[in-house]
Amino acid sequence: MLQTLHWADEVRDPGKELPELPSGRAGRGKELQMALQLIEALSGDWEPARYHDTYQEQVRELVKAKAEGQEVALAEEAPTATNVVDLMQALQSSLD
Repeated sequence: MLQTLHWADEVRDPGKELPELPSGRAGRGKELQMALQLIEALSGDWEPARYHDTYQEQVRELVKAKAEGQEVALAEEAPTATNVVDLMQALQSSLD
């Protein structure tokens, strides 16, 4: 989750980047109330123990294996697509 956060030097001022951006317009009345209700309905307790970085674990395992002299196998190529349906032909048959 922390990897999606930005450092301070990566954050830009939207007013400078998008001069046509409307300013000073915030939701009012029912719009604001509906937005707050939606946020409240979708909010929940944050349980960081439920999440772990599997990508980083796999990279560490690969680095450790390589350091121990093991040969690291490359990932298999994605299988080629089979039984590809021609969408235009299917649409034409449905019209016929």
